[in-house]
Formats: sequence, structure tokens, C-alpha cells
Amino acid sequence: MSKLLTVCLVAVSLGAVFSGCASSRSTAIHAFEQKLNGYKALCFTTVPMTAEDIEKERRDLEDQVLKLVEKQRIFGWTQIGSCDTSGTLNVQALITDIRKVSGTARFFIGAFAGEASLTSDVVFLDGATGDTLGVYTVTGKSGGSGMSGGTESAVKQTAKAISKLIKANYN
Repeated sequence: MSKLLTVCLVAVSLGAVFSGCASSRSTAIHAFEQKLNGYKALCFTTVPMTAEDIEKERRDLEDQVLKLVEKQRIFGWTQIGSCDTSGTLNVQALITDIRKVSGTARFFIGAFAGEASLTSDVVFLDGATGDTLGVYTVTGKSGGSGMSGGTESAVKQTAKAISKLIKANYN
């Protein structure tokens, strides 16, 4: 086998080990009937609906969603928690399922560790009235091969999907 072919095969093999396809998906349970651009503030909170301890993942999801939404610059202010004021959009992420995969397992076991995932039912509520504006199921997954991330990647993908959902329905 030529030296160039050997180098290419090694590069492709390493790429497969260190990469993976992290992804997310959202499904409308109750789609928005109107745009969210009438809301000037956003309050975001998570509610664990699983039996296992997910405090770290819950806090990480809250922090990441707020950071991503703040980068969009569509709300005058954002905060963690719920608000009962006019012009405020409350977003609750009910964490219904989580599959944790540690970085250590990903390192030693690789693809056989499986992919981490986090699923939330995301409920959009009017802050003043409490009326439900929309409900979506959002799932974030880490890459399924190599060392492409564990639970942290799944949380990040879920946060990205939630922030994209907000932006897509704001404009």
C-alpha cells in the first residue's frame, strides 16, 4: 500500500473517532398561532420530570438558553425563573427524558458508549395571563460515534434548538 493511501486511511479513521453528528429536533405539540414579537422580556426555567438527579444538566440548560437568546438581542431583558408581568414571555422546559453518557465512557468505550440525549417539553406562556402560546418537544443528542461529546453536548444541542425555536417564532 502506498504511503499516501496509508496516511489517508489513518486520517479518515481518526476523523471518525473524534467526530460525530450532534443534532437536535423539535416537534410541535401545539404550534404558535401568532408571532412572539409582542413580548419584550423572556423568563426561562427548567423543571425536572425525571427520577434521576439532573441538577447540573438543568442549570446548564438554563444558562445556555439564556446566553443564546441574549445573543439574538430580541428581548429587552431575560432572566431565569418565571415572571407574571405584561409583555413577558415565560418559557418552561419540562425535562422529560435524559440519557447520560460521561466523557470518560466516551473516551474509553467510544461509539459503544452510545449517544447522550435530553428531551424537554417546552411550554411558552404569556407572563400576564398564563395562557399557553405553544408547546414543543425538543430533543438534543450528542454525536453517536467517537469522542464527540457526552451529556454536555446533548444539553448544548437542546439549548440551541430552544433558542432557534424562539427566534424563528419571534420575527
